[in-house]
Amino acid sequence: MGFFEPPWGDETAVKEDAHWVRGYAPKGQTPILEHPARWTTLSMISAISPRGEIAFEIVEGSIHAERFIAFLEKLITGAPRKVFLVVDNLRVHHAWGDETAVKEDAHWVRGYAPKGQTPILEHPARWTTLSMISAISPRGEIAFEIVEGSIHAERFIAFLEKLITGAPRKVFLVVDNLRVHHAKVVSAWLADKQDRIRGYAPKGQTPILEHPARWTTLSMISAISPRGEIAFEIVEGSIHAERFIAFLEKLITGAPRKVFLVVDNLRVHHAKVVSAWLADKQDRIELVFLPPYAPESNPDEYLNRDFKTALRTGPMSTDTQSLLEKATTFMNGLRQLPEKVARYFHHPVARYAMLDI
Repeated sequence: MGFFEPPWGDETAVKEDAHWVRGYAPKGQTPILEHPARWTTLSMISAISPRGEIAFEIVEGSIHAERFIAFLEKLITGAPRKVFLVVDNLRVHHAWGDETAVKEDAHWVRGYAPKGQTPILEHPARWTTLSMISAISPRGEIAFEIVEGSIHAERFIAFLEKLITGAPRKVFLVVDNLRVHHAKVVSAWLADKQDRIRGYAPKGQTPILEHPARWTTLSMISAISPRGEIAFEIVEGSIHAERFIAFLEKLITGAPRKVFLVVDNLRVHHAKVVSAWLADKQDRIELVFLPPYAPESNPDEYLNRDFKTALRTGPMSTDTQSLLEKATTFMNGLRQLPEKVARYFHHPVARYAMLDI
C-alpha cells in the first residue's frame, strides 16, 4: 500500500437511509416507506495520491483512534519513503494528551428473542458517565485520571497541578482545542506558574511565604519596537477602553509617521469607543490583530514575562506604592537597555515584526 507522493486522507460515513427512493400511494394518502427501526452505519477512511493511487478501508461504526492507527500502519507498510498524509482537524487525528468519556452503554451485547419480536435489553433509566484525562510521553510514560462526570476547568487544572509536581523540568503539554483548555481560569493558573520562586525551610517543614490577605492589582500597558524603543504606562486596576485610548493618544503624539500597533484580541481592543476613536485617525495609527490564541507571536509578551518575574523576586511589596515603585523601576531600567528589548523580537515566531528594520 505504499504511496510515492504525499497522499490526501479523509473519513466519511453512510447509513442505510443515505438515499431515498420515490414512493406512490392513492390520492390523498401519504406514501409509506417501510424501513428497519435501527440503521446500520458504515464509515470509510481513505487516502489518495496525485498519481491516482487509492487506499481505503470500510468498517461498521465510526472511525476511532485505534482504527485510524491501523489504517496508518497499512499505509506505511511497504512505502519506499516517508509518507506525508494531509488530513483535516478531526479530533481522532490529534489524539495525544486528551480527554475522553464513556458511559455504561459503551458496549452493546447481542440479544435474542422469538421470531418476529424485538430483543429487549434492560438497562438503568439513567446512565453514569466517566471521563478520563491523560498525558503520555515518547518515553512511554503515562499519567491519567478518571472521574465521574465531565472534565471542567477545575479538574483540568488539578490534573496539570499533579503533572508538574515533582517534574524535574518545565512541562510542555500538547493539547487540542477543547474549550476547557482555553478557559480564563486555566490561563490565569498557567500565568501564575510561569515563574516560581524557591523557598527554604528546616527539613520536614513546608516553606511558608507570608503575604498580605488582600492583593493590590496593577496593570501595565506597553508597546515596543524592533529598534528597542519602549513606551509604557502602569495604572492601578484594570485596563479599560478609556485608558487604552489615552495610551494610544500618547503613542501617536510626535510620531514621525503612521503607527502600526500589533495587538492581541483582548476585548478592550475591539471596544466600540476604541473603533470610534480610531475612525478619524486612520492616517496616524492602525491596530493589527494577531490570530486568536497566539501569544507567542507577540514580542511584548516576552517583556511581560520578564516584568512579572522581576515583581515576584526580591523583597515583597507590602502596599500599592511600593509595588508601583518596584514595577516602574524595572521598566525604566529596561528602557535603558534597547538591545535587550530588541531581543524580544528574535523568537522564531516573532521575527515577522522585524521586517521594517
